[in-house]
Amino acid sequence: MFKLKEDRFISKGFLYYEDIGFLGFKNNDEIEKLIFIGFKTDNEFDGYVYNLGEKDGVLVIGPEPKEEKRYLLDRALNIYRTLKEIWRNRGVFKDVDLFFANFFEYVPFIFVLLKIINPKARFVVYILGDYPELNYQKNRNIFFKVMLVGLQKIAQFLSNENWLISEHLFRKYSTKKSILVRNSSLRGSEIGNPQIINSQQLRLLFVGRFAKEKNPHIPIKIAKRLKQNGVNAFLTMVGDGALKDELINMLKSNNVDNVALIGWVKKREEILKIYSESQILILPSKKGEGFPFVVLEAMSQGEVVIASKCGGPEEMIRNGENGFLIDIDSEEKFIDEAVNKIQFLIDHPEIFALMSQKAVERSKEFTIEKCIAIQRSRILSIIGDRFLSKSLNPS
Repeated sequence: MFKLKEDRFISKGFLYYEDIGFLGFKNNDEIEKLIFIGFKTDNEFDGYVYNLGEKDGVLVIGPEPKEEKRYLLDRALNIYRTLKEIWRNRGVFKDVDLFFANFFEYVPFIFVLLKIINPKARFVVYILGDYPELNYQKNRNIFFKVMLVGLQKIAQFLSNENWLISEHLFRKYSTKKSILVRNSSLRGSEIGNPQIINSQQLRLLFVGRFAKEKNPHIPIKIAKRLKQNGVNAFLTMVGDGALKDELINMLKSNNVDNVALIGWVKKREEILKIYSESQILILPSKKGEGFPFVVLEAMSQGEVVIASKCGGPEEMIRNGENGFLIDIDSEEKFIDEAVNKIQFLIDHPEIFALMSQKAVERSKEFTIEKCIAIQRSRILSIIGDRFLSKSLNPS
């Protein structure tokens, strides 16, 4: 969802660092026109605010948002409404050099129409997560999974190049047009220091959506078990979502008093402070994670991460060296093993300190600066001739 003003751009989910640029290209200096396709609204909403607006050549194309209660029907209607708005505004797309999209099921339909409008443009689709698998884990509907895999393959076929954010996704979904291109939420200057474990007041952390595929109830059970075992552990849960009321009821009915739900934290310095004040991050997601930034951010602040074997974390975490990986097939076994590993770290603070140091070092391999340089070079390899000709002969 987008809202555009003369000097402000507000997004529900789009994350962009203005001093670094979009895919490594600076707006105004290098980008003549920046178009976002999505849901356009004039209503106020809580989102990310950017110092970009209509005066900077930013455009938003798309219909008013419509709530999707019925998965297939409502999404089909929204796809149709989106395509209709794209066609109605087709004039603004005819001189676009690059169409770039993170994959979701709208993308192949949009790419087909944009190829008709502007056949000379280049196309890139970026697979950030295991969307078909996550959807299956949530709905347990094999038809939806097969459908989404098919749509993803169509988007990859229509693209000049498709990017995959992690080795896990590359192994699973790569085509002849695929390359590994990582993304990051971490600046090099934000990387903190290794930690020591505070066995007198252990701080645990969960960051993520309160959704079934994220298993947010599991860290609560771990915190409760640790307290029963005599460990002074406190769990902070950053996030929100459909399961919030269920989690609150769970805390009340089980008399859990060592857990705090604090909602989303959007200010960068505040969330980094929370990471740095916690010693252990718990990520018990079901299978399907692409490359969860929360793991990277936690490791950058010296946290030891205990994560499920759910895809992306297996690329960042070296089991037993800078964190722990646990099978998620059995919830009870995950809880038992996580509690045992936390107790092990409490009993061996020197091992925690070493793992914390290695976590910080590992995070340095995945900074924004390193990732954005690769993204920029890939884009130039696709549209370099057109980009250079415009730079040499500005209109």
